[in-house]
Amino acid sequence: MQSIMEDRVRRLGLPDDTKIIVRIYMNLQGVSQAFHRYGCIGSNARAIAPFTAALSNAELYDVVDCGEKREFCETKVKGLCSRFFA
Repeated sequence: MQSIMEDRVRRLGLPDDTKIIVRIYMNLQGVSQAFHRYGCIGSNARAIAPFTAALSNAELYDVVDCGEKREFCETKVKGLCSRFFA
């Protein structure tokens, strides 16, 4: 993913030292259940949590568990956007 982001920065003509923050909003339980249905992981409701924790520990990457309701995700995204794009 890092190389894709670096390529995108170059194609946009941004300086090479430009940093892009990647924040992923998801229903962690729902994603875990979907991966389980496809046989990718175990049946634990939060089986994907170790992956998301590792991603969140990486510099400039973050995973936010929004819960089951779409409104929770919308609230978090709108709150973040109003902070930086007001």
